[in-house]
Amino acid sequence: MYADLTEKALWRAFQQGDTRALAQLIELHRPRQLRLMRKYVQAASLAEDLFQEATLRLLEKRSELACLDMRNFGAWLTQTVRQCWLAHQARERRRAQLLEENWLPYAPDRADAVAHEAADASHIMTAIAAVEHPLRQELLLSLVEGVSLEELAERYGRSPSWVYQNVYLARCELRKKLAA
Repeated sequence: MYADLTEKALWRAFQQGDTRALAQLIELHRPRQLRLMRKYVQAASLAEDLFQEATLRLLEKRSELACLDMRNFGAWLTQTVRQCWLAHQARERRRAQLLEENWLPYAPDRADAVAHEAADASHIMTAIAAVEHPLRQELLLSLVEGVSLEELAERYGRSPSWVYQNVYLARCELRKKLAA
């Protein structure tokens, strides 16, 4: 139905409430976005994941986007995919830092060390489980999942300083549990 429509016509159809037009618009840009991501990441699956993350961001904000005068959807999508890649890089740096500080039980690429570190992992997970409930969720999201403080603040509808303080308190409690 939409195969012959231009990008502008698809955008107008989306603004009029047709979400299928938005899906077609996304698919129209998929090959270019994946080629672009492959310049930054080696794994095709990671490039696809980053594109999917950008697509989800777009779909979450579709009500806000419908009122915009989008002159170049492709450029906007490229910027969103790039932001997803930068967020991924930050999560990976955070994960590496946590591995270096021994906050995570094992590195994914050190599968041979997993058996040796199973007791430590069990101890850490037990300590995390013992952290006070409201703080535990924030601790898991920030330490293990690599969710940034800004993302946590947005998720909880709180200020970044509130989240920072709670994550700090959770880490202090975790250190006490691990030392015991």
